[in-house]
Amino acid sequence: MTASNRITMSSIGNLEAALSAYRSGDFVLARSLFRRLAEAGQPEPALYLGLMYAAGEGGPQDDAQALKLFRYAAIQGNPAAQFTVGLRYHQGRGVTRSTSEAAKWYRKAADQGDGNAQSNLATLLSSGDGVAMDEVEATRLLEQSAKSGDMLGQLMLGSRYEVGNGVKQSSERAAELFTMAAEQGHAEAQAKLGLAYHAGKGVGRNDGLALKWLALAAEQNHALAQFGLGYMHRNGLGTPRDDAAAAGWYRRAADQGFEPAYHNLGFLYRKGFGVLRDEGQARVWYGKAAATGDAKASVILEAMQFPMLFDLLEALSPGDRSVLEAVMQMPRDEALQAGLVTVHESANHRLWSEMSKVGWMAEVIGLAQPVNKEAMLLVQTICFRLTPAGLDRVPIFLQTV
Repeated sequence: MTASNRITMSSIGNLEAALSAYRSGDFVLARSLFRRLAEAGQPEPALYLGLMYAAGEGGPQDDAQALKLFRYAAIQGNPAAQFTVGLRYHQGRGVTRSTSEAAKWYRKAADQGDGNAQSNLATLLSSGDGVAMDEVEATRLLEQSAKSGDMLGQLMLGSRYEVGNGVKQSSERAAELFTMAAEQGHAEAQAKLGLAYHAGKGVGRNDGLALKWLALAAEQNHALAQFGLGYMHRNGLGTPRDDAAAAGWYRRAADQGFEPAYHNLGFLYRKGFGVLRDEGQARVWYGKAAATGDAKASVILEAMQFPMLFDLLEALSPGDRSVLEAVMQMPRDEALQAGLVTVHESANHRLWSEMSKVGWMAEVIGLAQPVNKEAMLLVQTICFRLTPAGLDRVPIFLQTV
């Protein structure tokens, strides 16, 4: 055995000792052993030492020193170090952010088969951030990344197959790739797979499996999965109906700013489903929903000033509801001139006829009795919408439904 071989074998033994110390939690010893090996010119220990500096393990945290060590290992051709240098430039951590510099280092690592670098470089190529946009190359890199087992690459490639972006659309291939990433614990992939099972998209419809994957993603704080899990519990899909569980998951999604959850929470508080009935909380959540442009929430929020409207509102047909929402979203002056024209042009001639019977166009305080609930609701709500004084300007017979 030559001297160089003896040194190599000794170095391997020392690296294993350093890794063993790290795994056992003896960071001070591990840092010392990695430093000795790095100073002897070995790239892999330099990478590990850089990671310890970045995390502040076994000594002071130092991003600048970490980058020096990463760069040293990267220049010697270590693909993991090359990826890490690229990531530092991508994030601007310990260095001025530069996506073009990130792309350069990602490319070096990607050409050596590093799946993380391949998926990150594909992201830059797809957006044209720091490099010329190239969807063909991005797809090629994602195919390689996914094949290597990189879960981000699997997710990104699955998303392309889901919609046919740069590849032939295939829900089956998308579900296959989402499954690969989901089984590795990627929350976004788990959420997408859960939704695929619920919709029967690329896989056989199975609400039990939908519930399983949405729950795994929801526990990782994925807002869409939390909302979806709330929906599953609320509607008894894949599990017995549980309004309290639904409210809890909707609340977790809402607390992360997931807007569709606002409306659903408003509904649960207004009805007292799974929570104590609380009109104040209902107004809070409907108000949040309305602020995002939710037309239905705006209608309900204004109608909450007329408690008797709730039953009527829920009795509306989809066509009547859309007409009401359209009128409610108009500024007062536009609604005054166009509100009833909108109703007329909706092709809902029966509703138009009933509104005409109450004489609303002739006189807003007409005393004709409305013929049905839908007409009554629209007249009452539009009167409120168009009259600054509100309820006291609405005909008495409409106040006492």
